[in-house]
Amino acid sequence: MSLVRGLLGPLEPLRVTQADTPGTLSKLADIGFRRVELAGLYGRSATEFKSLLDRNHMKATSSHVGVDGVDVNKVIEDAKILGNEKIVHPYSNFGTIAEWKSFAGRLETAGVAIRKAGLHLGYHNHDQEFHSLQGQRPYDALTTGTTALNVHLEDDLFWVVNGGADPVQARTASSTAPWSTPARATSTSRTSSAVPGTKVCRSTSSSTTSPPTPWSSRGSATTSSTTSGSEPTYQPRPRSLRRDRGRGL
Repeated sequence: MSLVRGLLGPLEPLRVTQADTPGTLSKLADIGFRRVELAGLYGRSATEFKSLLDRNHMKATSSHVGVDGVDVNKVIEDAKILGNEKIVHPYSNFGTIAEWKSFAGRLETAGVAIRKAGLHLGYHNHDQEFHSLQGQRPYDALTTGTTALNVHLEDDLFWVVNGGADPVQARTASSTAPWSTPARATSTSRTSSAVPGTKVCRSTSSSTTSPPTPWSSRGSATTSSTTSGSEPTYQPRPRSLRRDRGRGL
């Protein structure tokens, strides 16, 4: 399933087919959206999709694109054609903490290449990152295995809660906002700041899963045990249960 989202506020997932894409973008433009985040190009090339965006006076400042096990240079090339500022790896799931740590290293390496190209790499979580695995949360393996300089965390509030964690604590541990400007200091310290009063530090602790909150029983998604790069099947929930999703999806 591919999605187009407004970055300036939450927008319900738009389930569109390749044939509907031009009309969907046109409707988004009509209701005032000027910036979107992409997750797929609906069978079009980056150049073709950029033409659709230009026709509707829209900018795609970010895209969900898998960067693990692919040609990162091609990902960067497409991102620049689309006018992206950020590239976000949308989904990964592994069966062991060792695999998560190895993935974090690959994510950091990709982040270096993407930063040198003038863009920034992010990681979008689901709930599996917050379930304890062999005594450690994958989320902690990601925060200790990557730096704020090269990888920002696009914390999805719904999935944080679905994983039994406190979204406020998770956001504080990663950064004050998923889309805040990353630190450009040469240090890998998680305590440096890009802007006075704006935290960009991430916790380096390897704490176990946070105690479940009253929200933690909400919903589920179908995921595979060891996959990377594509998002899980999303099971729709009543709107009243999705008001805490924030900007992520």
